[in-house]
Amino acid sequence: MATATKTRKPREAGEVPPRKWLTVDEAAAWIGMSPDTLALYARVPGSPIRRKRQHDRGSKHLYNVESLDAWVESWEDA
Repeated sequence: MATATKTRKPREAGEVPPRKWLTVDEAAAWIGMSPDTLALYARVPGSPIRRKRQHDRGSKHLYNVESLDAWVESWEDA
């Protein structure tokens, strides 16, 4: 799997979206990677990214902002 690169500003910059859940397109744009890559990382067993199905959209998922932020912050530790 390709290594993701961090392209968003840190939490202190006030860039965290005000909503708790984001669509894959919104989450990918916020992190700075393609939606397909984000979905790939989120599907990995043991991934810290929390997601849930949108009940009205079939197989579409919503991604938890807090878990995405923690996941991106963990890149700095690696």
